[in-house]
Amino acid sequence: MSVYCLQFDCRMKDCPRHPDRAKTDREARHRDFENNVNVCIKPDFLSALQAAEKKKAAALPVPTESEEQQALFDWAERLTYLYPELELMYHIPNEGKRSKAYGAKLRKEGLKEGVPDVHLPVARGQYHSLYIEMKRRSDSVTSQPQRRWIRNLKKYGNAAYVCHGWEEAVKVIEEYLSLK
Repeated sequence: MSVYCLQFDCRMKDCPRHPDRAKTDREARHRDFENNVNVCIKPDFLSALQAAEKKKAAALPVPTESEEQQALFDWAERLTYLYPELELMYHIPNEGKRSKAYGAKLRKEGLKEGVPDVHLPVARGQYHSLYIEMKRRSDSVTSQPQRRWIRNLKKYGNAAYVCHGWEEAVKVIEEYLSLK
């Protein structure tokens, strides 16, 4: 039987599993979608299920920032038929380990610390363009130079966001492109 939580701490009166339960019983309400009925499951059983789910989720590796960004550009490539503007979106290669000499050369060529990772040079609404600083879904921190860049980009009429994961970036892009 598949059981999915709808609401914790309900006081179900007519549970098919516990027809004698009073309304004051403190149990979690669940829906058995196979049989299309509401059922009760004791909270201690629920907490064991939740702990197992958390442990399983924690065991999965968190995608790197690079993997998140690759997924974003894969999405963009597949949806250019819907949003032709996405063909203009590009990555600003501002990360990575370099030798001191090569780093100095890049700085002379205009490389700046903290510039957001993704740029969509398309005006929408009151904004000139969209900048996105990509981060991992967890265990990621926005640096002081990155926060300064985002603040200044917004100050001068751009939309700028920090997105944790490619799904969040997709939502930001879709909302931005829907502006009139």
